[in-house]
Amino acid sequence: MKSKVKKLGGGESRKEYDKIIETMNFNPDSTHKFISDGLHKLENTNLRGNVLELFVCETLKRLEITPFYHQVRVDKIPDTEFDIVCYHPVYPVVLSCKASLRERYKQAAYEGCNFKNVYRNAKCYLITVDKSEAVKLKKKIEKGKVLGIDGCYLADHKEFSDFLIDLKNQYEFSVAKQINPITKGKLIQKNKSSGKVKPAS
Repeated sequence: MKSKVKKLGGGESRKEYDKIIETMNFNPDSTHKFISDGLHKLENTNLRGNVLELFVCETLKRLEITPFYHQVRVDKIPDTEFDIVCYHPVYPVVLSCKASLRERYKQAAYEGCNFKNVYRNAKCYLITVDKSEAVKLKKKIEKGKVLGIDGCYLADHKEFSDFLIDLKNQYEFSVAKQINPITKGKLIQKNKSSGKVKPAS
């Protein structure tokens, strides 16, 4: 299977990802298994975070949760780059991908707070494969001890597949228009004529 997000990423992570994706099949009913199987094929575990991010982008594309922006800088939010932004003029969604958590969730929380300062109705979610730390973080979120993160999902568990279904059914994302708040990032959207990725203009 060839990747539908050919323009995403680069370097060693992209090479490893391309080798893995060619050996895989995609089942839209079990996207979490697609990610789990893919990460298990990864030989260089130091690249896990970057490859996880590519798999999440691949999954969004194949489920047609598009358009979305990858590796994003947003107007009025200086010195911050977001992993993935699904743009909506009122309810944008930010996805932060981190293979391991520990104290790293604080970075996602900080970024989420910055985003919400500009987009009050935004939703910010943390995507990870770090089960033990995710359990702890979910409890902190439920108790209101973490600001800037609305939820945490394990990408290799069914909860992530269910989350993506809800995301697709609940929102209709769009390209940022008028005064474009996106100052950096690769726009990934469906090309109606060919089904291939249409690069940002």
